[in-house]
Order: sequence, then structure tokens, then C-alpha cells
Amino acid sequence: MVPALACLACTPLAALPFDAPLPDAPQSVEALVADSASYLLEIAAYTGRPTAERFPPLAVATAPVAALPFGAAIEGETVTLRLSDRGWVSPYEEVAEPVGPVLRQWRNSRWYEARLDEEPQLDQEIPVTPEAGTRSGLSAGRIRLNNLDGALDVWPDLYTIAGRKLRVLKAVYERDRLPNYADHSLLYEATMADWLADEETLEIEIGGARVRLQNPAQNRIYQGTGGEEGDALWAGVRMPMTFGEVFNVEGDLIVAATLTYRLHSGRIRALLDCRDRGISLAYAGDFADYAALAAASLSAGQYASCLAEGLGRLHSLNEGSRITWDLEGDVDGQGFFADSHAAIARRVLAMAGIGEVGLASGTFACDWPAGRAGLFLSSIASAEGARSVDAGGAPSVAEVLDRLAASVAGWWGEDETGAIAIGRLRVPAAVESILNFGPLDFRGRIEALDLPAPRWRQRVGYRLNWTPQQDFAGAVSDADRQRFGQDYQETSASDAEVAERHFASAEPETLVTLFKEEIDALALAQLLLALHGPDRRLYRLPVGPKVALTPLGQTVIVTYPRGGFGAGKAVQVVGRSLGDGELTVWG
Repeated sequence: MVPALACLACTPLAALPFDAPLPDAPQSVEALVADSASYLLEIAAYTGRPTAERFPPLAVATAPVAALPFGAAIEGETVTLRLSDRGWVSPYEEVAEPVGPVLRQWRNSRWYEARLDEEPQLDQEIPVTPEAGTRSGLSAGRIRLNNLDGALDVWPDLYTIAGRKLRVLKAVYERDRLPNYADHSLLYEATMADWLADEETLEIEIGGARVRLQNPAQNRIYQGTGGEEGDALWAGVRMPMTFGEVFNVEGDLIVAATLTYRLHSGRIRALLDCRDRGISLAYAGDFADYAALAAASLSAGQYASCLAEGLGRLHSLNEGSRITWDLEGDVDGQGFFADSHAAIARRVLAMAGIGEVGLASGTFACDWPAGRAGLFLSSIASAEGARSVDAGGAPSVAEVLDRLAASVAGWWGEDETGAIAIGRLRVPAAVESILNFGPLDFRGRIEALDLPAPRWRQRVGYRLNWTPQQDFAGAVSDADRQRFGQDYQETSASDAEVAERHFASAEPETLVTLFKEEIDALALAQLLLALHGPDRRLYRLPVGPKVALTPLGQTVIVTYPRGGFGAGKAVQVVGRSLGDGELTVWG
């Protein structure tokens, strides 16, 4: 099996929102690199309570008849729309029943109407430099459907596709033999964004994982009913969320009478410290719930916690008090504490409803560094004290993933199976290649693309101080004044040889990370210097259908008489265009 395709064999069926599961493994690698090919398109669309009047006769071939009966209203549901480029019908075939080898069932034939006008297009790219904008692996493309007869005019009204999946299958085209479903290989699975229509075509716009992750990451809202739900001024505000270990955060004072603060929307692992203008208070212990915490007897200068509900409480405030907290945040239902970038990303996705079956789990296990990190998402409060929801202020799940990826100079996005994956650039020569491209693979001339100047120094910020302060109590030490007065601490790596070789070499702005320890921040600085200090090149290579064998982030060997590839060179795939058959490589 080709390494780049190995993941297709183990894709959890639950992750595929279609009624016909893929074969256990691609049956034909040749299908993915065939010039003469046939395509199947399967669209997971949502239809909500359609009526007879909204169903034109021309939609019979592509709408599942059993799911969309003419002349009758039905409840909303997800249906599979099936299309092809040449017209295809699945054979009436016997398939194994999943519950055991003895029981068997017959699968009815399925019709895939000829609507694809051209080869499905998908363009993907990942950020190369840490300063690049969005950190998601950008997926964009359009699939053009022939609608000259107007049969698809009503589809945008009948079917909702934004945030839902489509998958494109590919087989070798042979005039004298109809391929079976098992002869097809998965070209890609992706998230759709919207329909685009005119009088000749209906196009499907592909938007990638960002489309389905625009919901706010902070998924619990104050009810304003008192106690742990806050008073009426807090009603409608999204609660703060804390992951990993964070320092000097300001919680929400949700009950002024008992001086109770909310630090996280759920269970937390530990309160490490509570300070008033930089002076640490004494810890009085943990209590099982809000009622017990509110009833606890505290002495002056003490604080207590209710870890189970993410709360802290003080005995009293002084004139001019400013309360800040250090804590270890979110703990899930199994007691797991997420304190690395990848673990926090996985936890945020789980809270958004994307579990393990929707993740490329191997990338979460090893593609981002394991150093300890912390992330704090504050609630939204106005300066006057009356709280209100700011629709533009609550970060989406996608924006939280952006923040985590930026912290490690990494990226996230959908892989070719539609699962969410994470990654970051590596030194190409240090990674085993998955594929070789030789002169005979090229379908045209290579194209050189622009890259920023090499960098001679890389600064990295760490141990983020979430509440920088200037007004301290008199007893606070000079070391603590400096620590809590700065936004973060900083480390750096440099290479004087790069500065000497390149007069235009760069020293970019400090990359502010979520790392706790200097050793992890320094390791990142050294990696970025190794990646972006040497003379690198960025090229677009026309390699034809073979582009389908090269997922983003993988290393390949390119041998070509021009562009410095004469002796063969290891480069990393940072972009690909499946429709145009082009790779963008860096190294």
C-alpha cells in the first residue's frame, strides 16, 4: 500500500456521513493517477420538511426516491445525493453484513446521474512562515454540475450543504467494463460551504473545516438566575474557559455578596494561587459544590475553591483590590487534564462535538510539541459593569485552533479523508520521503514562487501573563513586579552566519506562544531558525494526477534538471491542486 494512502484503510466508518461505506482499502492506486478516469460524487445534504410542490419531476434521478417521496411531506433528514461525470450505476451485488461473516445482504443498485462537467477541483495549502495569516490548512475549490436543463434549479432551496461533507471517488475509465464500487478510490472528502448557481451550472463551493467550526468555543452561557449562574447582569454572557496551566487571570465576580469568582465553565484541576495586587492569599481548601463553598467559613486573607464547578471564593476585599488567579484548568469527565497544545485542541474539538472518529489521531499524538501550555478565554464584559454579549467577541472553535497552531508555528485542517489533522513544517531532509518525482512525472515547466528573506534571529515569548499589572502592594518583591508587569517572558535563538551572508536577513516580531517553560519556547526558536534561516526555495510543480498521492505536510524527493533539483532534493508539500495536477513544495 502506498504510504500516503494508508490512512484511508482505517478511516472510521462513523466519520463518513454516507449510507454506503468505502471499501476497506483503495482497490486501485492506478485509479488515483489515471489520466483516463471516471468520477463519482456523493453529497451529504440536509433536507428539511419538503413538500410535493417543491419537488419538480426532473430531480428523480439524483434524489433518493425512498427518502424524498413525491406528494408527501417528510421530516428533515440527511440524504445522499449521487452524481458522476459519465453516468454510472452500481451493480446489484452481494455484500457482507457488518455483524458477521455468516449473515449477508444484497445492496440495491444506485444511480449516479451524469452531471459533472469537469474534473473535480480542490486546492489546498498550509502556511509556510509563522507570520502567515490563518493557521488552518486552506481548502478551497468548486465542483461544477451541468444544469442546462434546469433540473437542479431548486437544489439550493431543497438541500442545505454548508458545513456538511462530500466525497469524490475515482476509478480507471474503461469503455468495455463498468467498474464496481470497490474499484473506486477516495480522491478526497471535504466540507462544503455553499451552492453557487447560474442559468447553466450549479456549483458546489468547498470551504474546508473552518466552515463547520464557526460556532463559539465557549459553549456555556450564564443564566443570570443567581449563585453559580451569576446574577441578572451576567445573563447571556458566555462563561470563561481555561485549559492547561495559566497565570494571573481575572475571573468573573459572579456573586458579589460571597465574593465568588468563576474561572472556568466546568471542572478544573487545581487552584495554584490567588493574589490581591500581587500578594498571595492563603488557601483554605476545596468544597464539593457552590452551596458548600458559599457557606464555608473563611478568615481574612484566605481563599477557597470549588474545583468541581470551576469556582473560587475570597473572604474579603481591600480598598483598591485587584484579584488574579493561577490555576490548572479544564478536566474532562474521565479526569483527563489537557496541558499541551495538541491535547487542548483535541479537548476544544470534543467540546464542539467532534470526537475521536473525526480526528486524524496520529497527527494529534506527535505532530505538535509536547511542552506544557495554557489557554484562557475570558468572558465578555463591558467596562461599566453591566454585561452584554458581543457577537464579534466570542472566538469560534476555528479561531481557538488558529491560536493554538500559531503558538507552535503549526497548522490544522482537513486531511484527504475529511478528518481534522494538525501539523507543522519540519526540515525536509530530516524526514523520510513518501514518494519520488522524476523528470518523466512533469507535465510542464516548474514555477518559482516568492519567499521572505531568511531570518537570522527568532524571538519567542512564553509564560504568558494574562493580566499585566502596574499597581502593586508595597510588599511585592521586585522580581514579582517584573514578572506580573510584563505580557510574557522571552527567549531567542540566533545565527550570525545568516546575518553575514544575507544583508537583508530578517528579525521578525516575537512569536508569542502559550508555552509555560523556557526550554520549550527555546526549542521552538531553534526549530524556526533551522527552518527559515537557510536558503530555501518555493516551487510549483506540474506533476499531473500523481498529486493525489501526496498529502499536505509530507516530504517527497524531486529530481529535475532545473531549479536546484538536479541531484534530487527533499522538499515538503505545502500546497496541491488536484484539478490542475500541481504541487507546491518548499525546501
